[in-house]
Amino acid sequence: MSSWSLLHAAAGYVYDAASGALSLAPRVNADDFRAFFVSAQGWGSLRMKREGEQCVAEVALAWGILGVRQITLAASDPARAAKSVSVEGGSAVDVAQGSDEIIIAFETGRQLTAGDMLRLRYRA
Repeated sequence: MSSWSLLHAAAGYVYDAASGALSLAPRVNADDFRAFFVSAQGWGSLRMKREGEQCVAEVALAWGILGVRQITLAASDPARAAKSVSVEGGSAVDVAQGSDEIIIAFETGRQLTAGDMLRLRYRA
């Protein structure tokens, strides 16, 4: 059981199914981070990659379902990042900033099913 805690800690991964809130703040290899995740109703992979001044965050669901209403991502310059968020697929979002993170709230929520990928881009 404790090995799962290490994986979640390294990924900065937290998922609350009741609220649909997912957080990702990698503590290791933050410029090109990949890990798998498991939730109560599905599993898949997480990725955060810095490409120059751009960051890309991806949630890919391999099996099951995953409801997402909000994603919190680590950001070294939250004010700049919050102004530049784009979501592939054109979902309407509200963006807020914290001290070292951006909080992206989907106006209608997203329901991922097996094979779906949620990709977000923002300035680092």
